[in-house]
Formats: sequence, C-alpha cells, structure tokens
Amino acid sequence: MSEEENRASDEMRLCASCRMQVSVWATKCHYCGEELGRPRREETKLTLKDLGGGQQTSYTPSGNVTGALESFRVEEVAAEASRAQSRPRGLFARLFGKAAPLAEPGKTGGGELAELDEYSENLAASILDDMPSSASTGRSQSRSGGGLPPVASRIVGVVGVVLGLVIAYFLVSFVWTSVSNYIEARNRPVEISYVNKAPEMLARGETSVDVFEEAIKAVRINDNASNRDIVDQVRSLLLNDVDMLLERNPWKVADQDKAYRYIQRAVNIDNHPAIDAKFDEVNAEVAAYKFVLKSVDSTGTKATFRLNHPDYEPEVEVEMADRLLDRFIVQRISKSGVDLTDDKVDGRRLSINVNEGVRSRY
Repeated sequence: MSEEENRASDEMRLCASCRMQVSVWATKCHYCGEELGRPRREETKLTLKDLGGGQQTSYTPSGNVTGALESFRVEEVAAEASRAQSRPRGLFARLFGKAAPLAEPGKTGGGELAELDEYSENLAASILDDMPSSASTGRSQSRSGGGLPPVASRIVGVVGVVLGLVIAYFLVSFVWTSVSNYIEARNRPVEISYVNKAPEMLARGETSVDVFEEAIKAVRINDNASNRDIVDQVRSLLLNDVDMLLERNPWKVADQDKAYRYIQRAVNIDNHPAIDAKFDEVNAEVAAYKFVLKSVDSTGTKATFRLNHPDYEPEVEVEMADRLLDRFIVQRISKSGVDLTDDKVDGRRLSINVNEGVRSRY
C-alpha cells in the first residue's frame, strides 16, 4: 500500500498553523513544517466481556440464608422496640403515666433455623459484618439509656407545668397593667398650669366683679380645690357688695345701676343658685323704684302715681300714710310733690315731684 493510501486510511486532524489535514500520528506538518504535539488518547471503556469474564448470572440464596436474615430482622425489631421504650417521653405522657408502646417482634416461619451450608454461611457472615450487630446496638443503648424513674419524671413534669402557669400569670398581669396605665395616661386630662391672679387683684383693691371673673376663669382652666375655694370666697364678696349698693343711704340711682351691672356680669359667667337669686332680687329692686308722680289734686291731699311694676296696677292714688308698692309710706303731699320713706331700708327718705322720678331727700 502506498504512503498516500496509508494516510487516507489513518485518522486525520488539522494542523494548528496552516489548518491542513495531517495524520493524527504525525509529529511534523509536511505542508508548513510546524512541529505537532503528540495526539491525546481517548478514554477507553472496557466491558466485562473485553476483560475475558463470563456472562453475569443471578444468585438465588438458599433457605438457610433467608432464615438467617429473618432472624437478624427479628433481633433488630426487638432492639428498636427496646430503644423506643427507653427514649424520653413527652410531657403529657410522663404526667399521665402512659408507657411507650412496644413493637411486637415478627414471628419466623416455624421451628428452629436450619444449618447453613459453607457457602451460605460465608455470605451471611459478609452481610452481617457490614451491619451493626445487636451487641453493639445494645451497648449504644445502654450508654444512651437510663432516664429518670417514672415517679420522678411525673414530679418534674408537674413542677414544669406549675412553673409555666406562674410565669404566664405574671406575664399577663404585667401586660394588663402596662396597657391599663397607658390607657389611663391617654384619657387623663392635661392639667394646664395657670396662675390665679384673683388674690393679687383683691390685694390691689380691684372691684369684686373683676376679681370674680378672674377667679371663674382660673377654675375653668385648672379645676382644683384651691381655685374652687377662691371662687367661693370672691362670690360671697361680690354678693355682699351688691347688697351694700342696694342698701346704701342716701339712695342714689347710680348705686342701684352699679349693683345691677355687677350681678348681670356675674350671672353671665356663673350659674350658682346664690347668684341667680341675687339677680332676681336686684331686678325687683330696680323695678320698685321705677315710678313717677303723675299728679296732685288741688287740695293737696291726694296724689296719683304711674307705676312701671308688672305686679301692680299701672296707676294708683294715695293719701297721707298710705303705702305705695307695699313699702313706700306717704309722709307729706304738697301741690308740687310727695315725700316718702322706704320701709325696707331704715332711715331712707325719698322725694318726688310731679312728672319726675324718685330721688333722695338729702
């Protein structure tokens, strides 16, 4: 065969330099002269047949082997049941004394096991060598076993439950107290710091109605015992001032109007029963003094008054010593006017001219 035919039958590869096909066994490219590396060997996979082995046959173990394996399985089941018995039980199982269930070991086919032949004995021995023996299992069990006695386990369980309940109780109490304090703090009204200037105003000699308004303002901003006491004190002072203005002698309409202004300002900011009663009293007092002398007869013995009081007739005629509005006593009647005394206020003497209002006789 020629060299070209040999090259054609060889496997080819490409030159790394000139990219021409050369034999895979070539060490130098005959086109460009470039040195070529040695070819890599492909991985060879050999079968059992290539190595000269025979056909694989399946092996069926004899009854002696299966019997030995079954005996081993029974031993393992019994060992597992013993391990389950020695394992720590759950809390409720320890409390109520429930024992761990025992697994019933499986029963063998019957009677004593047959003798193993030499081949089966060697096969069983090789299998058992690869598995943990019952003796080693027992040793590991003896090392890992040995829990508490049943009574001690129950006592430990009960103590654990009681301790858990105590901790839960204190935890719930703490949470409830925290939540209650938080809600109470949110709902508690914010106390605003406000300095009550009423005592200072009294010391400066300001009017009682101005001091009373300041005291009411302070107790509305900061309602405490101290501010309420100040309100009560100033209220009594205001009512006393109103009485003094109404009972002042000689009588002046300016004093009466001042008393009315005081009590009107007080009733607008305070609904105390004493304030309401005094307001009605001042209104009645003002209405009582709103009468006018209409005329005097020619003899000077009778006088006609026009009244502006809702409880009496619009006009009334009086003579000497008669009472007007059940409180004013007629002392003298002249052609120009009438002299009166107020029976409600001791020593108060009044005078009134025709078509005029009442005035003090001093």
